[in-house]
Amino acid sequence: MFFLINYSREEKRLVAIDEYVDSSSASKAKLEVEIAMLGCAVRNEVVVLEAESLDSLKSSHSRYFKTFSDIQIEK
Repeated sequence: MFFLINYSREEKRLVAIDEYVDSSSASKAKLEVEIAMLGCAVRNEVVVLEAESLDSLKSSHSRYFKTFSDIQIEK
């Protein structure tokens, strides 16, 4: 599975996550999101990651799924 993640670094929160069965579809969707963000003041992190499942992704890339308060507690 491929996951398209749209993450706000400024707000430290997940804006959107979408699941794709192939990398081509995920990459096309990523490009569309990046084009839509052109000229916007907000610059979100938009990435495509491959994982066996959403749970696996949450384990390997947990920072995208933590809340702001979770991050503050870890410091």
